[in-house]
Amino acid sequence: MKKKAVLLDSSSAILLEKSDLLSRLIRFYHVTFAEAVYRELTENSYQSAGLFQAVCSDGRIEVMKSGDIFRTTSQTNPELEALNPGERETIQLCQDGTGDFILLDDRKAARYCHKNNLPFINALLFPRILKINGLISETECRRKTTKVTEIGRYSAKIIRIAEELSDKDLFHFFP
Repeated sequence: MKKKAVLLDSSSAILLEKSDLLSRLIRFYHVTFAEAVYRELTENSYQSAGLFQAVCSDGRIEVMKSGDIFRTTSQTNPELEALNPGERETIQLCQDGTGDFILLDDRKAARYCHKNNLPFINALLFPRILKINGLISETECRRKTTKVTEIGRYSAKIIRIAEELSDKDLFHFFP
């Protein structure tokens, strides 16, 4: 059975790794990093850089190389140019037809996705998606959601919106 493809930004990758959820994402989805995301996670002496290098080198996470299309597209779109390279390249991959959806936790990037009808969720919703699909228990879902909330920088508004989404609203993001 073909896995759904998710494009992952660096902040979400870090949140999922610190919440012990990255391995589940990899298990149930085909995960792709834009080249800039990979660089952000591995070149800045991040404490888990070795983990991200390993999961990419052994093929558990694919790294998509960026090319001239990214430079020319972002130069003609000031909203994309305002994003950091990881989010910009991730969004451009989605716009170019790579991935079923984006998992990101950057406010500007989320606004761009919403405005441009690009399917996306944040890491806060991932434990709930696992629970709805019977992949983790209610107890584990609460524990993981609490951990993601504590580590992430979610506003009260974002938490409320996440809580108000129905299971049907999340269907597109199911494994």
